[in-house]
Amino acid sequence: MKNIRLDELSKRLYWFINIRWLAIIGVIASINFAKFFLLLQLPYTFLYLMSGILTISNISYLAFYSYSKNSKSRQLNKKLISSFANLQVFIDLIILTLLLYGTGGLHSPFIYYYLFHMVIASMLLAPFWAFVQGGIAIGFFSILTMLSVYHIIPHYSLPGFGPDPGDEVYVFYFVSRLGGLVSTMFIMIFMACSISKRLNRDEELLKQVNEELTQANEEKSKYIIQVTHELRAPLAAIQGYLKVALEGYIGPVEGKLREMLQNINNRTANMLSMVNELLDLANLKRPGRTSMEKEPYSAKTLVNRTMHLLENQFSKKKINVQTQIDDKIEILVDAEQFCIVLSNIINNAIKYSRPEGVININTQKRRHHVLFEIQDNGIGIPDKDLKHVFQEYYRAQNAVSMEKDGSGLGLAIAENIIKKHNGKIWVESEEEKGTTFFIELPV
Repeated sequence: MKNIRLDELSKRLYWFINIRWLAIIGVIASINFAKFFLLLQLPYTFLYLMSGILTISNISYLAFYSYSKNSKSRQLNKKLISSFANLQVFIDLIILTLLLYGTGGLHSPFIYYYLFHMVIASMLLAPFWAFVQGGIAIGFFSILTMLSVYHIIPHYSLPGFGPDPGDEVYVFYFVSRLGGLVSTMFIMIFMACSISKRLNRDEELLKQVNEELTQANEEKSKYIIQVTHELRAPLAAIQGYLKVALEGYIGPVEGKLREMLQNINNRTANMLSMVNELLDLANLKRPGRTSMEKEPYSAKTLVNRTMHLLENQFSKKKINVQTQIDDKIEILVDAEQFCIVLSNIINNAIKYSRPEGVININTQKRRHHVLFEIQDNGIGIPDKDLKHVFQEYYRAQNAVSMEKDGSGLGLAIAENIIKKHNGKIWVESEEEKGTTFFIELPV
């Protein structure tokens, strides 16, 4: 038990409670089948009473479990949960023993249900307590059987399921049947506890490895952030100097020299864009960053802000942008991060549209979410590439052919940001006809 984490033990207990509902249904169905179809002479009032006690017990377990999960003031610890598990197993075994006694004792076809129950119990209890519980159950069952054999308490038998007390072979039957049950039960407990112990040890090892990987990922993110910061400053400076030169502030720049400087400026801009995307992705994937600074914003305001930033790109390719956005639609987002999403998707739509293409940006307010649609009539995405477009560094072959420069990080960044907003993003496309990206955000 000491190797099982508290949260894992709690989950197993909840599973155990739910499994018990199936057992209760099975017990009641078996009792009714014996009574109304097999017409067996059994203490049905007693059996129904045991079924009712089992049902009430399970309701009580569920109520305690729900209270322990929902109560803010609770001080749960592993000792309390372990005691709760032991109590459940003990009560189950007592009720099961009484049910077996009432359905024929050693004759009962359900006698090996002990085995199933003890395998499950071994997943919850420490090995010592699993053996103790198994011993108590077998001892109680043996006492009831002996008392019924000597008619101190009523004896119930099932015709055709074995010899009755008084038959010559009954002693051999009693010893072999009970001995087989005891030996099988304790072997099963030993095996189940051994497997559970091994699984718990492996789980702890996996947890340790996961923590080490998380730490390594944190170090990698820090390194990427540091390197990209170091790269961004000189690239921005180079771009600034090139802008000064190209705009003629240091004298005329004509002919071949202007062409060369313009090419350098374009390459520098692409490199700076890639560095910024790496920085965005590294920041998003840092384990320490789990939430966004969300505030209510007008959807139209954020779209207009993004379009203003991309105004030059629209102008260069003479793209016609059509928007249909209700002024009243508000979304709860981190504005800076959500604008990165819009910018990455709209920039792709511009990049992979032909000159004088059309881009449609629409929003719809639905019952539980707001839906953004960003549609272009560009080159589209081949079917074989659609499922990969949100992978880091992935670019469709037709996109690479049309536009050599690109990091393949834009959509990966967009997906990360939308997931952190508890939203969804997906794409539909047809090659040579266009692409539509959908963004769904909760309201």
